[in-house]
Amino acid sequence: MLKVLLVDDESALLEIGKVYLEREADIEVSVCESPREALEELDRSRFDVIVCDYQMPDIDGIKFLEIIRRRNSRIPFILFTGKGREEVVIDALNKGADFYVKKGGDLKSQFAELVHLIRQAAIKRDMEEALEYNARRFRSLIEESFDIFIIMSPMDVINYISPSVKRILEYDPEELIGMNLSQLLHTDDVRIFERSIERLSTNPGVIDRFDLRLRQKIDGWKVFEVTGKGSIDPKGKTEFIFTARDVTELRKMMYALQESEKKYRAVTESSPCGIYIFQDGRFKFINRRMIELSGYSEQELMSIDYLELIHSSHRQLLKTLTERALRGELQGMPMRVEFIALKKNGEERWVELIPSIFNFDGRPAILGNVIDITDRKLMEEELKEKTRELETLLDSIDTQIWCATDPETYGPVNKARAEFLGMTKEDLKGKKIRDVLPSETAEICIQGNNIAFKEKRIYRSIEWISTKRGKKKLAITKVPVLDEKGNVRMLVCTAHDITEEVGGGGVKSVLKKQRNKNS
Repeated sequence: MLKVLLVDDESALLEIGKVYLEREADIEVSVCESPREALEELDRSRFDVIVCDYQMPDIDGIKFLEIIRRRNSRIPFILFTGKGREEVVIDALNKGADFYVKKGGDLKSQFAELVHLIRQAAIKRDMEEALEYNARRFRSLIEESFDIFIIMSPMDVINYISPSVKRILEYDPEELIGMNLSQLLHTDDVRIFERSIERLSTNPGVIDRFDLRLRQKIDGWKVFEVTGKGSIDPKGKTEFIFTARDVTELRKMMYALQESEKKYRAVTESSPCGIYIFQDGRFKFINRRMIELSGYSEQELMSIDYLELIHSSHRQLLKTLTERALRGELQGMPMRVEFIALKKNGEERWVELIPSIFNFDGRPAILGNVIDITDRKLMEEELKEKTRELETLLDSIDTQIWCATDPETYGPVNKARAEFLGMTKEDLKGKKIRDVLPSETAEICIQGNNIAFKEKRIYRSIEWISTKRGKKKLAITKVPVLDEKGNVRMLVCTAHDITEEVGGGGVKSVLKKQRNKNS
């Protein structure tokens, strides 16, 4: 429903305008005979669009518009005026009006145009707010990221660099804008960067990954894992977007591995994870934990076909992911993979693999971390089984039990509740209460839910419910469930059929008990 504030010092025109506009099912009109009255109304209520006359005593339409904009209000404003002079229209638009409509002529056509502009103004406002929201969200993600984001021209000029560069490399973003990115590169890495630009220029849409060393402002170098992609800016010009992640410490560990496997083994042997290096279809390095996890000796693992360590149900998946990773096809690759591993004795164990790609002896290799998650999987399955048992238990009792995920929506329900309402549990979950219960009953139910949600307390009531088997009287209890922040996450509701218990004077007695419990 669009709420429109119509401002005009002619009461007759206000009445006509309200009648015409409210013929539209989605428009609700409030009227004011002066801007001062309208300002008071704006303090009390929220409106989607303001439609205002130009010529009014004391404060005219444009002055009223200026007051609105000085309040930092961006509510759409339509000037509805008998003055069609160009300078008035230009002044209004310059002051922040969205549209104007000239009075006079055929009322039907005039108000049809006004209705159209009201809708257009509301749509425009919604789109602007959505764009601003997305822009703020994107800016927040960029500015708070631990990565450095760079937008660069084909001429190697930095057009944008994210504020995180201050935290990571100690440069202010402003001092880097307009510089050549290559000025920050280690001499040995310039050619790597140039080759990446060549690839991105000739292969639109391709994502390139490589390591670069960037100079810190004060002293020293940091190693970054860089992801680059070519793009086209709004003006149709080519630009390159790079994301640089500080991997200095990680690369130090990898370089140490390349220089001295003995030093690296000292680190990996104490790890609770299985660690390996995989290249050319064979393991190049394994730690002690990998031997324990697999049941094979080090010599056996170094010569075995890695697919023999994987259950047949997951073998093709791991084969595909491994081949893609070593070809550098990293887009869309999962960060973690869970699968069933086979030990030498045939025992099946669930493991989680966390792989990363790096250069080993000058060629791509996989550095894998393997964690045994069998116990976790068993616990998850046990939890699922207990959930099924609980569901079976709840379905075996006559008490109706259900959840409300918000005041108007059903969550999970038990069998008794579903059968009482003549529906299946699956169909009832997620249904709006108004779509299930008769109108009057639904409103009573929602009213009770609102009280329990807002006041965060148990709510009890007696409600008549119409079903296919006739009207039933239920004693209902609604218990709020709070999250860790103290907000109501949902309601757990129970209902008992007390139709037979409340005959005659018993009704008043039950109602009195329910009121006493609520108080």
